[in-house]
Parts: sequence; structure tokens; C-alpha cells
Amino acid sequence: MDDLITEDLKQILSKIVGQQATIQAIAIVKVLCATQGQQFEYANITGILCLIWDRERKAPFFRIFNPETFVLIFESEIYIDFADYYKKVNDQFYYFELVRGKHKFEQ
Repeated sequence: MDDLITEDLKQILSKIVGQQATIQAIAIVKVLCATQGQQFEYANITGILCLIWDRERKAPFFRIFNPETFVLIFESEIYIDFADYYKKVNDQFYYFELVRGKHKFEQ
């Protein structure tokens, strides 16, 4: 999927996040949520994930944009002890816990 992340796409996303933020990385992802039985279910969110440093809010964020409209559809601040909760299942499958459960990104 790396071929989907073109220079044109990077420029569009840079304009969207504005001058108060810097994109550190981009990936195409699906978001899954954990059920009570620790099974992951598709959350009906697919999009362009950007790892962003927001200078105005002085914090890093994951932001997911709709790939057709570029509307922001998901945002999560990366909290201080985030590394303790970010887990790699395999090379294409990662997850981390949020207040309302676990969300997983699939490349």
C-alpha cells in the first residue's frame, strides 16, 4: 500500500493539518475495536492515518482522514506512557488501548 501514499497526497494532507502541525508518518489503515472477549471487530473506519505533532496543542496525535473527502474521522492524542500500551501483533497489525477499549490499526 505504500504506492498509495504519493507526494500529491502528502501535500494535500500537509495543507489540511496546517502550519501548526507537522506530519511525521502516513499509512493506510483499518480501525478495529476489541470486544469483551478480546476479539477484534472492524469498526467501519478505513482511512489515511497520520502521526502528527501538533505544535499548538504541544502533543503528538494519531489522526485518520477519510480517503475520499479528507475529513477528519478519528483522532487520538498519544499519551505520555503510550509505549507501554502500543502492541505489535505482527508486521502489519498493531493496537493500543483507549479509554473505551482497544483500537487496532491494520496496514
